[in-house]
Amino acid sequence: MREDILRNLQQEIYDRCQKESNKFGIGCYYHIEAVVKNAENHRGSVSLTKNTPEELCVADADAISHFDSVPSLLYLAYVEKGMGIKEGKEFVKAKLARSFRKLSIESKKYYQDKFEKVMEVLG
Repeated sequence: MREDILRNLQQEIYDRCQKESNKFGIGCYYHIEAVVKNAENHRGSVSLTKNTPEELCVADADAISHFDSVPSLLYLAYVEKGMGIKEGKEFVKAKLARSFRKLSIESKKYYQDKFEKVMEVLG
């Protein structure tokens, strides 16, 4: 997107955040900036350092959710991607392994057992 358009949008959002009519409270712009930063830093294909508790929380929640949605991952592999049995199983195992590697140290400790059990079930 053109930089001038982005600057105008940022200024418009900033101005709205400073008005008394803003439902989220005057000065809430820093929250919007934090959300944008979090979204930029939360890309599965890019491994970036998580600098804030919010970034760490979102990254961990995303990775953890994969362990609670194994049937959805299997559906993705077999139905949506049309993979064979072995290929689909390896796809799901690789996805879960990547997700586990991205967890914070604290979350790895907590989810280690679940990760191992899911991987054991998948064989």
